[in-house]
Parts: sequence; structure tokens; C-alpha cells
Amino acid sequence: MTSQQSIFLSFFPLSNQHFQFSVYRRLYGSGDTREDNPEFSKHSLPIDMSVYDSDGPRDHYWVALDQQADTDEVLCHPHHNRNLTYQYLFELLQARCAQELEQHQYQLPKKEKIRRIRIRFVLEQHNEGNRVVWLEPYYLVSRQHYGFLVDFEFSAPRDAKSSRTIQRLSLSLDSRGLSNRNFYADRYAFIRKFASDFGEKLFSLNDTIAILPQRCFVDTNLLKSKQYIFGNGRSSVSQFKGLIRGKPVSGVGQNTNVHFFFLERDRWLSRNLYSALTGDSHREKFPGMKQMFGVNFDVGTVSGTPVGKFDVEHVTGAIEVARQRYGDTPFLPVVISPFDKNGSDETERLYYTIKHFCLRQQLASQFVSVPLLSQEGVFRFAISNIGLQMFAKMGGEPWVVRPETPRCLVVGIGQAHRRKERSIEKYFAYSVLTEASGNYKQLKILSNTVNFRAYEQDLRQNLMYVLREYGHEYETIVLHTSFRLRRRELDIISDVLRTMASETDNTKTFVVMKFNDRNRYFAYSSEHNSMTPYESTCLRLSQNEFLVWFRGLQYNNRTLAQRVERPLHIEFLYSNETLTEEARQSYLQDALNISGANWRGFNAKSLPVSMFYAYLVAKFYRGFQTYDLEELDFETIRPWFL
Repeated sequence: MTSQQSIFLSFFPLSNQHFQFSVYRRLYGSGDTREDNPEFSKHSLPIDMSVYDSDGPRDHYWVALDQQADTDEVLCHPHHNRNLTYQYLFELLQARCAQELEQHQYQLPKKEKIRRIRIRFVLEQHNEGNRVVWLEPYYLVSRQHYGFLVDFEFSAPRDAKSSRTIQRLSLSLDSRGLSNRNFYADRYAFIRKFASDFGEKLFSLNDTIAILPQRCFVDTNLLKSKQYIFGNGRSSVSQFKGLIRGKPVSGVGQNTNVHFFFLERDRWLSRNLYSALTGDSHREKFPGMKQMFGVNFDVGTVSGTPVGKFDVEHVTGAIEVARQRYGDTPFLPVVISPFDKNGSDETERLYYTIKHFCLRQQLASQFVSVPLLSQEGVFRFAISNIGLQMFAKMGGEPWVVRPETPRCLVVGIGQAHRRKERSIEKYFAYSVLTEASGNYKQLKILSNTVNFRAYEQDLRQNLMYVLREYGHEYETIVLHTSFRLRRRELDIISDVLRTMASETDNTKTFVVMKFNDRNRYFAYSSEHNSMTPYESTCLRLSQNEFLVWFRGLQYNNRTLAQRVERPLHIEFLYSNETLTEEARQSYLQDALNISGANWRGFNAKSLPVSMFYAYLVAKFYRGFQTYDLEELDFETIRPWFL
């Protein structure tokens, strides 16, 4: 679907795209090290530098931008080596900073992070940190332009804990402490301020190259809106309204029980939660478990037990008594916690230890905090999400999405390595399997070992096992990976898929897509005051790289209710078939679709569940490891991590 939007990337192009610059090089020797050549960096360059096309014969060289002994001076074109061009542009900008600015006005990258050649410019200083705008050299393939990516950020000390002040300074919250609906417009205002305050001093890099602080418009298209499918075959663009009018894809057993655990002083809050879940209160926000999910939720299926003290011994003891009482009858523990799980170390320890105990008993569990229940305004809006999570943990499937690719399995690969200082103490990798409809299939462990070689072997063998186990059911298998996976791990994944493709005589399609929700890209719409692109906007950076807005402005309602998250960067890393443009758009559409299959909430974080569920598993695994809790079999329980 073609987009009529005018979208510009947060990118300042250069005035001259055909510049040249001198470099000094000597051949790279097999015994050379960076320590032997501290003034150099290693680059691949054409042997004949007079050739404009960089596809000719090449070799590896030690290269410096300043004259060095025993080197040859050669003229370099920007396309001879993109990373070398980035280094050159960075050096030009750094020289302008040293010449024109005071030292406190800009921040250079630390030496250990020199691969990210980004300069930060300080616009505002606060006790909590600085509001900055940064510039980073970049080549925009879709426009064939060199220039600088530019963006706003709040730079706080690494050990700073999040606070409402920091969230306000970072523009996540507005001046009233509410979700910042002007997130995009406010960011852009800082970029314009930066261009106004610093541009005259910095943007003329030399006699032939200047940074142009102008809008760089790029091609976009609109993916289709997500369609939710329900148990009676009805479809809707709204999860909530679809369930009201229809019914879940699959329900839970009629004898499934729910058991509340609470301190005596919080009994009244437990009753308030029960009343809201039955639909007796807050019906305008949630009609009740029976009406929405078909779950019998009454005195026949719901019980409660007060605990004398909220600690591990008393709570787990009460859950164990209830487990023995129910026997083989399934039940869901609902724990009314007197604290928020993200409080002190002690509260986190209690949370993870009780969660761990339930999982050890093959029980999913639902925690609801007293602070949430005590804030009427917050609780009213949270009750529907609490009910949804409980339904999914009880084994229900509320909805799926309409897939773009038929008979397609999506395998989200995540990791939660245990680190000690700078080394990895234990390697843990897993896969979250869903269909392109968003239907959750299973969580499978791919590796859990302390040895890197064993980790590589396990990852290869177990991923192969998973694909063989499920491969016969699907024609297309798409792997979703996160930016956190290293190159070596991605190579193993590609090798496995090549093996699988040869086994099936290329009758199946295998694709690998990498997702990054913490990427360096941002873009704006010039068509309305919020400057926010529409939901499902897809922006092309290169043939295989895209930015996609999984959430954004709505065509039927251009008033934003809350802050819109930044776009996701998506890159196609591998396919055993030549990907057509139509195929790429289909896989992007499936990724957008399954972001709507998130059963954590009706407006849960807008990531593909393949990635978001993997993130949740990693969070729990790290929590269990932090408090030295024993290893568990994560594979046998329904989505307990919601």
C-alpha cells in the first residue's frame, strides 16, 4: 500500500557527495597487530585507487588519515570503503569542535567504544544528566547520500536509577508527568535548537564539504492494519471489541480454579479485585471473565487464603497447601503483593523466589500489587489486562491475527547469558515458537551450558532438532533474532538453515530477520503537529533494511492518547531463496501482525511476540540466576511469563 505521507529521516546530508580525501596506507601483514600500529586502522581498499568502482581487486591495508612513515599517499573516494569515509567525516567534525567549541559543550566517544563514532553536543545541563543532540556519520543507501544521523537523547550516568524527573528530561513524560503525546515534536524541537545554536560554527566541515541541516525525505509505504480473528470466525481491528462481540479462539476447562493469597490487611483489596474480575464493578472497563472469556469466575471456582506474613516461607507454604487441596485439578495462584516487584532488592528477591516456586510446581502465577490496587484511577485501566493475562495463563487463547504468509512458523531466538564482570559465566539460549497467526506453540531451550564450545554445539544441534520437529507442518520458517546476538551466533543460525534447505531440496523457505528496538534511527512526519508517522508506516533504508512503526497515529483518530514508541529497525539477514520485494513486504507484514498477538495486555508493548516473549523469558531467567535459584524446565508450562 503506497503511503501519501511525507516522512523525513533524522539525517543531515552533505552538500557534496563526490568529494575525495587523502589517506596513507601500507599493506597489512599477517603478524601485525593494532598495538604495533596505534595510529592506523585496518581497512579493505581497491589496489588501484584511481578506479571509481570499488568492486575491483582489493587488499587489506593499515590506513591513517595523517601522514605516517613508510606509507603511500592515495586519494580515496567515499565508496572505496564506507567505514573509512565515516572515520574521515568524524575527524572533520571533531576538528571543528576543537576549533569552535568549549570543552564542556561536546562529548567525544570513549576510546573503548570508538566503533560508534558519535559526538554529543550538550544543550542543557541538569543534576540528573544532560540533554544532548548527537551526530554520527552515515550513508543512506536509499537516497545514496552521505551525511550525519542526528537525534536527541538524555545522557545520564550509567548507575542512575530511573525516576519521574529523568523520564521527563528524556521526554518520555511531559511537564505534567503524563505520557508525552508530543514525544516526536519535542525531540525535533531539540534538533532544530541544536542546528540553530551550533550550525554556524560546525557545519562547514572544510572548503568543499558542509552539513546541510535540512529535511531528508525518504520513500515509505503503509503495511496493512492488523486484523484480529476470534473463536467464532469474526474479525476486528480491535482486540477488546472483538472479544466483546465474539469469543476466544479457545477457552479453559470449566473446572479450572483461581486461588487468591493476601495479607489479612489486604483482604478488602483482594475482594475489590475479585469484584472487578467478575464484572460487578468497573464494567465500563472490563465486563468480567465470564462475559469476555467464557470462564466460570464465581464462588464455585475462586477461593482465597490469608497469609500471616508476606515472606517466602508463608506464601509458598500457603500455595503448597492449596496445591495439595486441588490435587490434579488445575488452578492459578493470584498473589496480592504488598509491594511493586521493581522495588528494593529484597522485594525483587521475594517476587522471583515465589514465581520460581510456582514454576517448580508446574504452576503459572499472577502477581497484582497493592500499590496498583490502591490507585483507583490506575486500577480501572489495568483490570482488563490482568484478566487477559490470567486467562492466557489458565490455558486459554484469546485471539490470533490474520497471517500474511500461510503455513508459516515464526521462531524467535533469544539469549540470557549469565555474566560476571566482563566475562560470560553461563550460556543460555532458547526459542519461542509461534505461528504467523500469533498462536503460541512452545518455548524450547537451545543451550544451557558454561562452555562456549558446548554452547555453539548445543545451539546448532537443538535448533536443528526444533526445525526438524516442526518443519513438516509448515512451508515457511522465519527466524526472528535480536540485535543482541553476536555475529558468530548468527552464522551458526545461517549454517543450520542451509543444512535444512539442502535436506528438503529447497521445498521450504527459510528466512532470518533481525529486530532492534534500541536502534539509532528516527523519522518524522511533516503533515501534522505531532510529527508522528501513522501506524504500519514502513520506511526503506536499503534493500534489506527497514524502519517500521508498529504503533503510531491512527487514520480514524489523529489525537494521540499516549507517547508513541520509536520505530523498529528490521534487517533481512538470510534467505535460501532470492527475496522479491513482495516477499519482503509479506514478512514485514507478518512481523507487524504478530505484535498484535501479545496476550500480556490489550495495549501491550508493540513488538512481535517472537521478540517480546523472548525478552520476558530472559528477564525471568536473569532474575532466577541473580538469586541463585535452581534450574527449571521452562518448556512444559503455557505462557507463564506474561
